[in-house]
Amino acid sequence: MRHNSLKEIARELSVSRGTLDRVIHNRGGISPETTARVQELVELVDEIAKSGKPVVTFNNDVISSRRLAHVGSNYRVGGRLAGEVLAKAIKSGAVAVLRRSSSYFQNRERVTVFTEVIDSYEAIRMAGCFGESTDYDSGYRNMKRLLESVPDLRGLFMLNNESDIITATCDAISDSGRKPFDVVTLDLPSAVAREITRGRITATVCQDPFSQGYDGVKILFKYLSENVVPTRSIYSTRLDVFYRENLDNYGFELYRSFF
Repeated sequence: MRHNSLKEIARELSVSRGTLDRVIHNRGGISPETTARVQELVELVDEIAKSGKPVVTFNNDVISSRRLAHVGSNYRVGGRLAGEVLAKAIKSGAVAVLRRSSSYFQNRERVTVFTEVIDSYEAIRMAGCFGESTDYDSGYRNMKRLLESVPDLRGLFMLNNESDIITATCDAISDSGRKPFDVVTLDLPSAVAREITRGRITATVCQDPFSQGYDGVKILFKYLSENVVPTRSIYSTRLDVFYRENLDNYGFELYRSFF
């Protein structure tokens, strides 16, 4: 059986990932025609479920469908972890969010809670959300502009995990000479691991890709072989925080097999 990613499904439906995400999570702002196309995904899941074949989603949920369960990280907890790590690192000054897209449900949830955490620290202020970089040049230019416009910027929560953008952002911060400066990211692609090792990224909040896949299969196996119905609709997988000091361990080796 072929397993399609959210990106592949969006391409097949001729919509962007952000649009697909907004329709799935009922957040509006989408034309009736686009909503109808994306609704095909929900109907597909429902048809599969009605035919007696259970569906378990992982990482990206299809909330309004009749899926059996969802396995994935808790986006709000991830945002809280990032906020606490960054706030304790910088202690005072301004922080900003460098996002990939504000339309993704996952990012909106993370940023909402991240902002709540930052607002709870009197000596730290939220400078805002910035980004939409597409390559190294735009990434470097946007980060340089952000540093110039926010003189007291001391921390960054980076949601974009594309290699060129990560490198460009870290280069711009290094070239500015602004120290100390702390960056917290998500997950552990090779570019993030490299920059943590170099000391240009402080920490990263990682999902558990192994459990997202394994637990989903286990739920399906128990349902099909033992008729065990999941006790929950959503199964949240663990989140880990990696620093340079604990990067070279089992978690890093595991992540290298996924990224």
